[in-house]
Amino acid sequence: MHVLSLELQPPPATWSGSAALARALDAALDEHPPAIQHIPTTPHEGRVASTAVFFERAPLDALLARHLELLRAWPDAALHHRVYGREIADRLHAPVVIISPPRSGSTLLYELATSLPEVHGIGSESYHVIDRLQGLALHDHGHDSHVLTAADASPPIITAIRVGFAAGLRDRDDQLVFGPRGDSSARTLRLVEKTPRNCLRVPFLRRAFPDARFVFLFREPRAVLSSIMEKWRRAASTGFNVRLPGWPGGEHWPPERWLGLVPPGWRALAGASLVEVAALKWTQATLHMLTAMDELPADQRHALRFDELVADPLGAIETIAAFAGLSLDERARQRCTPPLPQSAATVTPPEPGKWRRDETALMRVLPTLRPLIARVESRVGRFERS
Repeated sequence: MHVLSLELQPPPATWSGSAALARALDAALDEHPPAIQHIPTTPHEGRVASTAVFFERAPLDALLARHLELLRAWPDAALHHRVYGREIADRLHAPVVIISPPRSGSTLLYELATSLPEVHGIGSESYHVIDRLQGLALHDHGHDSHVLTAADASPPIITAIRVGFAAGLRDRDDQLVFGPRGDSSARTLRLVEKTPRNCLRVPFLRRAFPDARFVFLFREPRAVLSSIMEKWRRAASTGFNVRLPGWPGGEHWPPERWLGLVPPGWRALAGASLVEVAALKWTQATLHMLTAMDELPADQRHALRFDELVADPLGAIETIAAFAGLSLDERARQRCTPPLPQSAATVTPPEPGKWRRDETALMRVLPTLRPLIARVESRVGRFERS
């Protein structure tokens, strides 16, 4: 396997065009389907950085040539690149994987956890690392769901995933670890990963990362369902990110368009309301999480509630750090001390009882969810209700 790491430094006078250049470089990658993974191009302080992973060397060279061709319009720009091999995956050690239903606060937890000095993230969710691989995409499983099992984690798949995560690692200053200028450190690297689909994939991730530590995050279900509904209503204007053949149009969505995690049993929702879609997402995510918690050894699992995280973010991160064998420095402590900035996933500002905007709809599904809510609270304690 081969990893191409690129960094472009446009002259300061053209920094305002960096985003357009990033889009052009990403479009060039789309012309090279042999790229099995792609960490999206991101402008940062006048630099444009990108990485892509290939099984073969020839398409990597073709992509690099295409990038050089595009840069003829930027004669004053400096392009740096470097090629890495599969050995970068050997540097990953005991990743910390955040497991939660959608809209449960995992982005906030990720942002706080990646402030720790030893921790690295890929700066985004891991669709481009996992779901682009042949055999793991939704269509490879008949569009049934985003579930992946240990049987899906073949040795080549495990290698590709580990290389893909390593290729995208960034430190808390947003610097690529395996950047075009190289990384001379021999230290092991601690990944923090969060993607809602992972709640359906814990056995798969355990096979890929046997030494992983899993942090299970639960949020009060009424708030989760209302937030899922809010995100879907927003997607009616901003766009849906999953094509789902056979899914009929409905309340707030066009035919064959879906948003986010695809749970088992979605086909039975034909003609359902938006609150029923949200309820199935939360139910399947939560059932898979509880099963995973039962199967994991105690030293590989830790659970907390979102209301605990919000009430004492520093205390929550200190507990997770102790569980995962990580440390905090003064910079991390300051980042985890209230008041906290809104997380990047915020749709509308948080406020107590915001779920009540959808109270009438939620009351139609909550009675059927109460037994599962009771199971969760028996494991993690009673949710704070507002």
